Amino acid sequence: MKFIWKNSSWAIASYACITLLLLFFVQQFGKADIHIFINEQHHPAADFAFKYITHLGDGFFAAILILFFLFVKFRYSLMQLTAAVLAGIGAQVMKRVFFPGVARPARYFENSYDLYFVEGVEIHKNFSFPSGHTATAFALFFCLIFTTQNRSLQFLYLLLAFLVGFSRMYLSLHFLPDVIAGSLIGVIAATISVILFNYWQRNWMERKIDFSRT
Repeated sequence: MKFIWKNSSWAIASYACITLLLLFFVQQFGKADIHIFINEQHHPAADFAFKYITHLGDGFFAAILILFFLFVKFRYSLMQLTAAVLAGIGAQVMKRVFFPGVARPARYFENSYDLYFVEGVEIHKNFSFPSGHTATAFALFFCLIFTTQNRSLQFLYLLLAFLVGFSRMYLSLHFLPDVIAGSLIGVIAATISVILFNYWQRNWMERKIDFSRT
C-alpha cells in the first residue's frame, strides 16, 4: 500500500478532496437540484463530446485496454482485467441486490421535470445507484495512475475518469451520488488489483506478446 501512496499521493489526495466537495454539494443542494442544474447547461459541442467520452467506462473500452497491455506486460493486463471485473461485480451487486429500486433521472423526473436528452443516447430508467460506467472508468484509470510515475499522464487519467463520471450526469443516465459511489468502487477495485499483482509476481507475468520473436 505504501508504494501506491508514494507513487500517486497527489492523485489520491486530489480525488479525496474533490469527492468530499461533491458530497458537500449533495448534502447542501440535493441530487435532484444538482441534476437539473447540470441538465440545463447542455450545448451541441458538449452533447457530441460526452456522448462518446461516456464509452470510456464501458466493457468494450476495458477489453481494448486489457488487450493492449498484453503487448506491454501481462501483469498490467491482468491488473486491468481484475480491476474491471471487481468494479463490475461491485457495482452490479449494489445495483441489483442492495439498491434495486433506485430510479434513474428519466424515471425520477418523469412527471415533474422535462429533462433534455442527447439524441442517440439510449436512456435507462432503473438501477441507478451506483454508476457502473463510472466504477469501470475509475478502476481502469486508477490502475494506470498507480502504475506510472509520469505526473502529466496521472493528471490526464484522473481527468478522464472524472469526465466519464460527469458524462453519466450530463447524459441524464445517473445522479451525482451514483457517480460518487461508482468512483469509490472503482478506486477500491484498482487498489486491490494493483496490490495483488504487486505482491503476487511470476516470471511469466513480465512477458508480453511479441510477434517479432516468431
